[in-house]
Amino acid sequence: MYNEFILIGLRIAFVILLWLVLRLIYQILTKPFSNEIEDYLEKQNLTFKNKRKPNNSDWQDSPFKKPPLIKFSLATLKVGGIRIPIEDEKHYILETKENETIWIKEETTFLLNPKLSFKRSPTKKPPRSQLEIGNQETFKCPACNYDLIVTDDDCPDCGLSLV
Repeated sequence: MYNEFILIGLRIAFVILLWLVLRLIYQILTKPFSNEIEDYLEKQNLTFKNKRKPNNSDWQDSPFKKPPLIKFSLATLKVGGIRIPIEDEKHYILETKENETIWIKEETTFLLNPKLSFKRSPTKKPPRSQLEIGNQETFKCPACNYDLIVTDDDCPDCGLSLV
């Protein structure tokens, strides 16, 4: 009798674990988060144009840190011979019809709901022309290397206060 309860408990635990693993696989491989993306764009009054994965040149102006090419983890799940990381991170770029670039960071952790982070790509000001600078003394912004004039109180590119 006691052994039967243990077997039933083990079967229930196995079913729960199998459900959690299948849920993780679904979250990592198939869930597109299209509803969440549409809600964010609607709140920002933006119109969707294109979604793509970032390339190497995109990472230079990224608001997120570029993930390493190889990531070592001590904990992975092995389901059907396929290794599944406990934590996964994906990045996407949304382009809008208003010429805004929005980065999405999708973080998936086993047993937790996935987390989406949205950040706008930083806009770079074009460098100042020689006519704009004239004969004034210039120096570089310590934060972003934008050409500043001595009379600037704030950096026009990154907003750093120089006073």
